[in-house]
Amino acid sequence: MIDTLGFFVLIDPQMYDFLVERSIFTQRIDKETGDIEFEYNNFHMTQSWNYKVLFKIDNRMYVHDIESDTPQLVNSLPYIRFEFSAPKVLWGHNLESCSLSDAWFAAHKVREAFMSAYGVTLDEVLDWYCYRIDTCANFILESEDQVRAYIRYLQKFDYPRKMKNLYEDTGIYFASRHNTLKVYAKGEEFKKHDKCRFVNEVEAQKLHNDAKLILRIEVEHKRRLRYIMEQLQKEKVLVKSFGGYMTFNDTVLNFKAKEEMTRIMNKFLVGKETKAMKSLDVLRMLKQYHSDKAARSFYAIYMLLITQGQKEVKRQVSKPTYYRALKVFRELGISIFASDVQKIQECVDQGFPQDFSLTIDDANKYYQKLKAA
Repeated sequence: MIDTLGFFVLIDPQMYDFLVERSIFTQRIDKETGDIEFEYNNFHMTQSWNYKVLFKIDNRMYVHDIESDTPQLVNSLPYIRFEFSAPKVLWGHNLESCSLSDAWFAAHKVREAFMSAYGVTLDEVLDWYCYRIDTCANFILESEDQVRAYIRYLQKFDYPRKMKNLYEDTGIYFASRHNTLKVYAKGEEFKKHDKCRFVNEVEAQKLHNDAKLILRIEVEHKRRLRYIMEQLQKEKVLVKSFGGYMTFNDTVLNFKAKEEMTRIMNKFLVGKETKAMKSLDVLRMLKQYHSDKAARSFYAIYMLLITQGQKEVKRQVSKPTYYRALKVFRELGISIFASDVQKIQECVDQGFPQDFSLTIDDANKYYQKLKAA
């Protein structure tokens, strides 16, 4: 459920000066004007399996200026900025995911390694300020062909008010100011970014073979952590903050990873249930939640969609009505993949199991359960 974590760790001025002397100074200058576009001090620290944890130190921070509505760089308390994948720290790869409590253990390992490397003492992990959490879910299919087939299936749909980016048949990507969601074939991504880190070729190939079976969903919660802290402050709950973010201790208490992951998936994805449904069950369900007239209107769109396809529906139905229908189908969990009007063989011909579902639940046989550290 947890993949990437990002932290601010406050340090005193003496430690800041000490680390600056031992850091790599990076700077980019515009050759025409001579202006410094950016500069920072950074390090990298190799954990097990040749996985590098990157971190920076700084005493400045961007804050949002209300008057100009732009980010402004201002002086701040000195800090270290850590960013890493918790599963990669724990196991060397993220073919499995971990809970928030095990993510704490991964951060603890990073802390211990940093203190050992530089001979300094850092605050406890629960006192670090968490600015980033990426959640994830892995779904295991029988072959890489099935994984790619399901991605092609998702790519066929239009997503109202959502910009989608396609990567052949290996992924689909949605980005907004508040969240980023990626659905992709893990095998291709592992081969490109992680396989080369493993010295043991047998281990590397085994992990690559495992990755080929994984359909992976990741969500970057860009502004959710800040929003949760703001809500707590409105409720007069005392929370420590830095840069607009709360401590990891308060994050663990208030960030519900599964709920947040499910909320974003429901927001972006339409038609994530792929099991065949009986057409009369669809009509009956629509009538339970909508007037008879509205239910029959949605049902007509449903029947047109599953028998003649999305292109024909968009030709006959106005865009607002069509997107409204898709939203209703999504909210009620109505599959728009297949019904009894179609032969079951048509489900099989799509290239993945007809009962495949992106439901994050241990009862879902395709969902990969969290691994304990």
